[in-house]
Amino acid sequence: MANPTSRLEHAITRQHEAIDLLATALVAHGEPAGAPFAGLAVPSPDALRRLDAATLADWGIALVHLVFRTRSLPRAVTDATKQVGNAARRVRRVLEREQRRESEAARSRAPRSTLFPVPPREPGADLHSTGGEPARAG
Repeated sequence: MANPTSRLEHAITRQHEAIDLLATALVAHGEPAGAPFAGLAVPSPDALRRLDAATLADWGIALVHLVFRTRSLPRAVTDATKQVGNAARRVRRVLEREQRRESEAARSRAPRSTLFPVPPREPGADLHSTGGEPARAG
């Protein structure tokens, strides 16, 4: 099994590649080379590279929605857009798995008393008593 960090790095790299492919397809379709996402009000590919993984995934999903809401596009643009969406969802899944693993690890390291708190009991109290009063013999 691969290291979780390397899985996240791989997912992020794939998303960067998909964004670059979409930028190239948009430039071939007539968008300006210096700012292929300018008409969509999305940061440039270089700005997207500097974002953390969760924000990058969010922008990837937003980019997909914005591209598909515009005019009809050539197949190269729609294919590249689908790759961006798939890569963004992959980044989200990897992040969710990592967060789940971290919370499970923290839970397993926690002292047992914090996991299952037991109220203190008075010495000699019968566990089968009612109303919190010790049961009386006889």
